[in-house]
Amino acid sequence: MGLKVIDLSAVLREGEKGALSEVKIIQEMTRRWSGRHFKKPCEGWESRNIMVSEHCGTHVDAPYHFVPNTKTIDEIPVEHFLGNAVLLDLRGSQKSGRPIQKQDLVNVCSTKNIEIQEGDIVLLLSKEGSKGLANDAVDWLIDRRIKGVGTNIFIEEDVVEDGLAVRYAHVGFLSKDISIFEGLVNLDKIPSTRFTFIGLPLKIDKGTGSPIRAVAVIQGF
Repeated sequence: MGLKVIDLSAVLREGEKGALSEVKIIQEMTRRWSGRHFKKPCEGWESRNIMVSEHCGTHVDAPYHFVPNTKTIDEIPVEHFLGNAVLLDLRGSQKSGRPIQKQDLVNVCSTKNIEIQEGDIVLLLSKEGSKGLANDAVDWLIDRRIKGVGTNIFIEEDVVEDGLAVRYAHVGFLSKDISIFEGLVNLDKIPSTRFTFIGLPLKIDKGTGSPIRAVAVIQGF
């Protein structure tokens, strides 16, 4: 019996949109320039600089991203970014154009006999073009005492009250030290409802989040 590893991370590309910026990749060193300084068979070396938002591509949010006086990404124990995970495939129950509702979560768990356990990382597979979690879905997940929540869509729906943007999901999860993993891909390729999730961030000083290389590890292959 072996392990199957599924890559859940999007490729970071030049020009990709992030929360605060686009990805910038600059060629710093080429073999053509550096090669003449090295003895063969070394042909020189190449290197690039990248400029990217902490919240671009497949990434994780630290509590400090939305909640003042809380932990930054470098202050969170590494084990918080990996562990037992469960996949909720909502594509068959979520109505198009509507955020994930509590009842969507309940229906999937009931239909597929899934039990969300304390400390789980819950990954939500939503219909393409969908956006966000309704408040009752956020509260329901928080009540399960999960460690993290991840999606293939944006965690927040577009809600405006009194002319101001509402961020119920981000504040709700992060204030409870529940990590938010956004921009996940290939969730539909995970063959099991239970597996191990790993989404390790860079250890950025005072970071509000970080791009991650996220994977699902399934035993028994």
